[in-house]
Amino acid sequence: MAQNVIVPVIDLTAAAEGSALPVSMQQAWDFSSTITRANNSSSVAVNNAGFWILLINWSMRAGSGTENTAQVTLSDGLSTKVIWEVKFDQISGSLEPDGETTGFIVYLRAGDSLSIVSNQPEVFINCVSRQIADVNGNLVNPLGYTPQ
Repeated sequence: MAQNVIVPVIDLTAAAEGSALPVSMQQAWDFSSTITRANNSSSVAVNNAGFWILLINWSMRAGSGTENTAQVTLSDGLSTKVIWEVKFDQISGSLEPDGETTGFIVYLRAGDSLSIVSNQPEVFINCVSRQIADVNGNLVNPLGYTPQ
């Protein structure tokens, strides 16, 4: 039997209430962001499980005539995998410095770590990192952000 009653449908999802952030804002740098530097060394940048946004800045200049390498590596404690790398073949003579900035997102399992590696004194690498989701994919909003 038909009724003359209108039944409202109420959407109670986060997107409907306006508390969901667009991706570009959810991945904003904040006070929880950290910077790690390496120069002729290896430094652990991240060792907590989850999804991390990274901004990698590297620069190289002429050096000893060897191949200069900047890397981002993942380790599970048993093996290491290079996930990003730039090489600069050195030749004798004076070369202008080179460098650039790149960014990407990585996923670390429990027990994984992410390191930045510089193989020569002429190789500088910086990594700014911030967790954007936990290991289960639950988003981590910028520090101090509270949806209204």
